[in-house]
Amino acid sequence: MRENASGRTSMGIEETGKILAFSPESEGALCLVSGLGLEVFVFRAGAHDREQALTPRSPLQYGLFVWRDVPFFLIRIQGLGEFAVGVNFPAQPADRLQAFMDLRGEGACRLLLCGFPKPFILGERIFGVREDVMREMREIGHTQAGTYADAGECAAAMTGVMGRLGAGRMIRSTVMYPDKPVV
Repeated sequence: MRENASGRTSMGIEETGKILAFSPESEGALCLVSGLGLEVFVFRAGAHDREQALTPRSPLQYGLFVWRDVPFFLIRIQGLGEFAVGVNFPAQPADRLQAFMDLRGEGACRLLLCGFPKPFILGERIFGVREDVMREMREIGHTQAGTYADAGECAAAMTGVMGRLGAGRMIRSTVMYPDKPVV
């Protein structure tokens, strides 16, 4: 992450092969917010075989599913699969959360495919996210704090929803949008 002249954190291109500063507990996906939008980390063992799915030629769709003040950012990408990534606003670093809440207009999503258990970056793809999707996520961010006592309670709610619905069911019940280049 780099801070630009406006004080916003920018999503700079990371070097492929770089090891992340944090390690996930299991395979799956994690979403962080920033001043430009979202960063979605997908952790997979044997992910080397799937890095071609991140090329702009691979069809990608995204959407937003909300359950009891928990937004799930949904991604379907040919060759990589379907993901429902819950956004736990109380768990976000304060500076990144404030930058996200201050964001206006369209946003961007930076999708990073990472290895597991060693979290090295295999590849990334950046795509635009509609203004209405970003606005709805910010609104949920404001209400989520009143719904859940803390990040742990929100995480437990996300786990329960994932256990009952799963990514596929969420995607089938949501309007999915095609990705678009970031300008």
